[in-house]
Amino acid sequence: MRILILLLLVLPLLTGGQLVAKHEPPPSRTGLGPIQMLRGVVRDVNLPRNQFLLQTPGGEHLFVMVPRCKVKEGVPTSDLRDLNLGDSVSVVYEMKHGMKLAHSVVIHSRATP
Repeated sequence: MRILILLLLVLPLLTGGQLVAKHEPPPSRTGLGPIQMLRGVVRDVNLPRNQFLLQTPGGEHLFVMVPRCKVKEGVPTSDLRDLNLGDSVSVVYEMKHGMKLAHSVVIHSRATP
């Protein structure tokens, strides 16, 4: 009996606490994929396709703007037409079906002409 109690006490320690780990629902149940953020410089803006290309230290990333995506610079809210080549931005996005879907874009500094 003591061995059984000892095993029950030691088992969670050996398995990394999986029995008491904090459970989070999978992304498909919350409606959004994992939310991530990237910061970089805008290299291209494609208005007809509602896309923009971001250059980061890790490479280039193509983003598709979701319909309610907001571009923010200070307090006012604008849209994709206000992004310029060379703008330094942060993008909050989710990965869905292999695409990066931008939910929010914050402009940190404008490109110098």
